[in-house]
Amino acid sequence: MQRKDTQLAWFARAQSNRVSRRQFMQSVAGTAGVMAAAPISRAFGAEEGESKIIVAYAANVYQLDPHVNDFMVTESVLRNMYECLLVPSADLKSLEPQLATEWKRINDLTTQFKLRQNVKFHNGEEFDAEAVKFSIHRMLDPKTGALLLSTFNIIDHVDVVDKYTVNVVTKKPDPVLLRRMSILHTIIVPPKYFSTARKEDLASKPVGTGPYKFVSWVKDGDLVMEANPNYWGGAPKVQKVIVRGIPETGTRVSALLARDVDIITAVPPDDIDRINKSGRAKAIAVPGNRIVEYRFDVSAPPTNNKLVRQAMNYGANIDGIIKTVLVGRGYRRATVLNPWHVGFDPDIKPFPYDPEKAKALLREAGYPNGFEITLHQVQGRVPKDKEFGEAMAGELAKIGIKVRMRVTDMGTYATAGAAGKLDGFMFGSWGNLMQDADFMFSGIMHSSTVTSKGYRRGYKNARLDSITEEAAASMDEKKRNQLYSEAQKILMDDCPDLYTYALEDIYGISDRIEWTPRTDEYLFHKDVAIVKK
Repeated sequence: MQRKDTQLAWFARAQSNRVSRRQFMQSVAGTAGVMAAAPISRAFGAEEGESKIIVAYAANVYQLDPHVNDFMVTESVLRNMYECLLVPSADLKSLEPQLATEWKRINDLTTQFKLRQNVKFHNGEEFDAEAVKFSIHRMLDPKTGALLLSTFNIIDHVDVVDKYTVNVVTKKPDPVLLRRMSILHTIIVPPKYFSTARKEDLASKPVGTGPYKFVSWVKDGDLVMEANPNYWGGAPKVQKVIVRGIPETGTRVSALLARDVDIITAVPPDDIDRINKSGRAKAIAVPGNRIVEYRFDVSAPPTNNKLVRQAMNYGANIDGIIKTVLVGRGYRRATVLNPWHVGFDPDIKPFPYDPEKAKALLREAGYPNGFEITLHQVQGRVPKDKEFGEAMAGELAKIGIKVRMRVTDMGTYATAGAAGKLDGFMFGSWGNLMQDADFMFSGIMHSSTVTSKGYRRGYKNARLDSITEEAAASMDEKKRNQLYSEAQKILMDDCPDLYTYALEDIYGISDRIEWTPRTDEYLFHKDVAIVKK
């Protein structure tokens, strides 16, 4: 397996609850019911001249070539213009047809997909089996520079059976191939355009099969798309969508309340009441798919000692910080999995807050008087991230660890990482789009993902690598769950991360529209309806 440090590469370019799947979905409905006002009635009707919405994300998109993207904001935007063979269901429990209408496993290495007919790309090119083959092979070509190649290079090749049938062949048995075919680099692109257009155009002028067509984009400014009247699923209700990045939280919330935008992401908990009492918008929360974890530089003292890393996990008081800084709007997690992810082990509990044990571990590690360490904290990636880091630094001071905080924007953080200057420990987050442990363990925990400059520098556990590789190729889900349980126990012992929480995603939604947020961070514009002038 070979892979770049994916989040670092992107940046450089610019919950201990025991919850079943049923309980998870109940919590989504329950939280939304508490947070939101009663749904707006469709009786208002959508006025013909008002068929436009503005969506404000907490970050800008940086480039629009799907095969070199690993940033969830960009993925969410692109999936309104591009499509995959499959798409995750809204409840995340299953996969639904998109550009494929049927699929079946032929053998352990081969899965066959029947493709949707009479579909055209926005430039008039025909969607067919050759387009699928071209797209997957382009993504697998090292020259393309796919940032998540290690997540997808289990795919060996695509065979064209006939015009509307393809076989996707893997190098070894892949229990989560269908999930792979629903996200990120398996987006299907038009072959002629992608074979002849300039690299700059591929990164700035998307051409897909989706419900919306690209109109224009100003970097660090608005991206405009319009409804595709010939979309195979029927023309969307909203004719025009403007996507805008507003990184500053207060500005984003003010724009919602001024009715300058219709949807905002990453609402801080402090603003929920203000939005709900405004009479102009509502706040809706869902359990988030994204997990925040602080990653250690394992290559140098003091964090090359796992006793130190364990001590910091015991001393950080994460539950207390969730309660105070996040006002309870976060879900404590033991490692890097959510309860609805395949491979999650509910019997593995998060580190409790135990400052005395933390001090004892520091003494055992040879640091009876503590030490100084740098924390590289990004501001603006998730709500209250800077404040969370500050509170954690305060808690660690109580066990003798003096934290020097370096608070930066994402671009500065990336530059420092690319130069190998991220020492100590550092903010990180990961959204598991596959809803499967493989995405985390193969994607960010396997030693092949560690670089000399990136996250978890110096971390390698041969047993963890072996488990990851075995689980990734097992077709026996019970066995996979057992392997991933062992893998999570290794993480709890090794502590390559300081484990924290999963987000509660909070959206601000104007009273002029009706839309239900998803837990996987996708914002599909075709699901939005204008209901009020």
